[in-house]
Amino acid sequence: MASQSAPSSPPIEALNAYDDSSFINEENSSQEHSSDSTWRPAFPAADDRGFNFHPIEVPRRNLLVNELPQSPFYKYLPTVFQCVESWSQHLQHVTTELCESGSHLTVNEAIIRYTGRNKQVTCVPNKPVDIGFKVEDVIYVATEAEAEIMALNSTQSVVIALINLLPISTYPVFVDNLFSSPDLFRSLCQHGHSATGTARSNCGIYNGLMETKKADKAGKSGFQFNEIKVILTADNEVNQVA
Repeated sequence: MASQSAPSSPPIEALNAYDDSSFINEENSSQEHSSDSTWRPAFPAADDRGFNFHPIEVPRRNLLVNELPQSPFYKYLPTVFQCVESWSQHLQHVTTELCESGSHLTVNEAIIRYTGRNKQVTCVPNKPVDIGFKVEDVIYVATEAEAEIMALNSTQSVVIALINLLPISTYPVFVDNLFSSPDLFRSLCQHGHSATGTARSNCGIYNGLMETKKADKAGKSGFQFNEIKVILTADNEVNQVA
């Protein structure tokens, strides 16, 4: 009697809580160990390649030097109170710089979660976040119609979350081969981040590089001394260097 296998269910995509434009999908991944929740990418080698690299523009930022406070007592105030005024001015300035009035701009109520003691704390039971400070927020929709939402596994999504939490500055970002895949670097580019890192042979790199990587373990890569090969992904967004 022939055995029957259960029909495979479609992959489940979960929204990344740290980024509303990213999804978590474990379909093309495998667990490092059965006892933990670490996932690594598992893609077949890519047969297509690109020939015209499209680099992202990383803005140059000038060195910021904070001036001393006018009053010596100001620096002894709690850090939260010191930041309130500059934070408010910054939000107002950035909002007016980035947003243009139109159908893509809206103002709505929101709740910032806060469960401590404060007279301004509000409870709205029908809100997803029901206890906290009630504020007015500005929502600006600027997603390109052609921009593809990259679905990363839960381990790769940590990279996006941590980089997005960094203060605005210029950082060298290097990714371990546990996280690396062309999709991760595409997602980083969509977020305005440029990064480098090592890669495993089963993360979806170009087929020729995968074969070279296997041959190199046997000491037969075929490369000359100091020879470097650069092969683009088919969408010309990610550089693959060997």
